[in-house]
Parts: sequence; C-alpha cells; structure tokens
Amino acid sequence: MKTVTTDVLVIGGGAAGLRAAIEARRSKTDVLLVTKTPAGLGNCTAYAGGGFQAPFGKMTPEEHFERTVRGGRFLGNQRLVEDGR
Repeated sequence: MKTVTTDVLVIGGGAAGLRAAIEARRSKTDVLLVTKTPAGLGNCTAYAGGGFQAPFGKMTPEEHFERTVRGGRFLGNQRLVEDGR
C-alpha cells in the first residue's frame, strides 16, 4: 500500500470532475484525479454525449423527473433526482 498526499482529491473523470480538477490546478494546488476509466470516457457525461437535460419549454418538472429516472434505467437515487427539480 502506498500513501499519497494531495491538496485536492477529485473522484470521477466526467465533465464535472475534470472541470473541478482544472479549476483546482489553476489556483496552484496539488490535484489528484482518480477515475475508474480513462478520463473523459466511461462516465455519465460520455454516455450522455456531453448533453444535459432540464425542464425547459413545455416540459414540466414531473416529465423531466420521469425522463431522468427512466433514462437512468431506475438506477439513480430518485430522491436526489426529485430534489434537483
């Protein structure tokens, strides 16, 4: 076992994790990014094609919730999805 020290630990190589690592590094901190796949691949951002979804236009928050839960094949925490409305 090896001990590693860092100022900032970012877990996840999707868009949010990569963006967090970039910003942390810009502030001259020591950053360690840990991801189970190559950075930018094999994560929700990659699977979504880099797209995001929100209840714009005629889509209601309820419809957005349903599309999000179904799109995630019911694997996500529905309470967190609902809190995001």
